[in-house]
Amino acid sequence: MRKTVIGGAAAFALFSSSMAQAAAPGACITLAEARGLIAYMAPGAIHKLGEACSAHVGRGDYLNAGLPALEQRYAAGRDAAWPMARAAIAKFAGQGQDAIDFSKLSDEAIRPLADEIITSKMDFKLTAAECLDAQDIAVALDPIAPNDAFALVMAIVGVVARKDKSMPICPREAAAK
Repeated sequence: MRKTVIGGAAAFALFSSSMAQAAAPGACITLAEARGLIAYMAPGAIHKLGEACSAHVGRGDYLNAGLPALEQRYAAGRDAAWPMARAAIAKFAGQGQDAIDFSKLSDEAIRPLADEIITSKMDFKLTAAECLDAQDIAVALDPIAPNDAFALVMAIVGVVARKDKSMPICPREAAAK
């Protein structure tokens, strides 16, 4: 679960940074859309984190032994997260020179494309120490339900986004309307 939070937050930061560069000035995603995007990305982030850290931790350690079950727990909510993830992705894919009009594409067309883009942003290059840190966080978060973990991540992202203008999160006032 920690891996999901760390991996999801890291992947979201990478993804949102790339999207922010492509977005029109003032374009933003709501906290609900960001939460959907993180929930949608979480199983892939967990999987990639496991790949990145498997050689740095013992076979019986959480990142190797507990991660598959954690990935399954988060994957259970992936389909439900898709509509908000799609809305977030559409806001930024519809901007700039290489704009894509998502409204004309089916989910069957968009999801594989979105999956490829998201996965390509999750190239975790972690040291052994960083993997042990990720493991500590994952162990602490493991008992927390995925929805609660996403709520925590989004509360943190919301606070950070108000200070870091490079994150394309709508200001709280705009998100509340």
